[in-house]
Amino acid sequence: AGATWSQNGESHTLEATESVRGNAIHGLVRHAKWSVVSHEDSGVKLAVEVDGAPGWPFPFRTTISYELDDAGLTIAHTVENRGERRMPFGVGTHPYPRPGDTDVDDCVLTLAARTVLPVDLDTMIPNDAPIDVTGTDYDFRTGRPLRDIELDTAFGGCEPGPDGLVRHSVRHGESGVEVWAEPEFRWVQVFTPNE
Repeated sequence: AGATWSQNGESHTLEATESVRGNAIHGLVRHAKWSVVSHEDSGVKLAVEVDGAPGWPFPFRTTISYELDDAGLTIAHTVENRGERRMPFGVGTHPYPRPGDTDVDDCVLTLAARTVLPVDLDTMIPNDAPIDVTGTDYDFRTGRPLRDIELDTAFGGCEPGPDGLVRHSVRHGESGVEVWAEPEFRWVQVFTPNE
């Protein structure tokens, strides 16, 4: 739990980046020095190489590219394992979409998620299998106002729509922000600030 994890019977301890709870939640490249691979008028591609780190015995290279066009902002990630051992990984980004200056309480959240992951509220560590959101306060599939709702919650079972993409949105009236992802991104962490 916390910053400790195991693979093939070998235990590893990462840096606890959430010191209050002793968790490792911000990844290995948060403070890394990224290099510019390419830069054009409408986009940029960045890369970083990690030769292993405390609690992470895997060398890897990762890239992220940002491309802006008439359809919006597209962000693409790659991860290349440069070692001999099988390497687990996850991609986590932290967008805070909000339709303009609208108060979050006045927005409607829609998620393509069918499950929610129960956690211990003191440690925020998962403590049970994902549960179906049907009929619960965690069902945002048809959109729900965010007024008086506080979330720091992992939602899973994200279903792609007819176009093959998983879509989540925050809207206020006719305006809004939509975050879409390829179907491999079956989880989304939703955080609502309490201010």
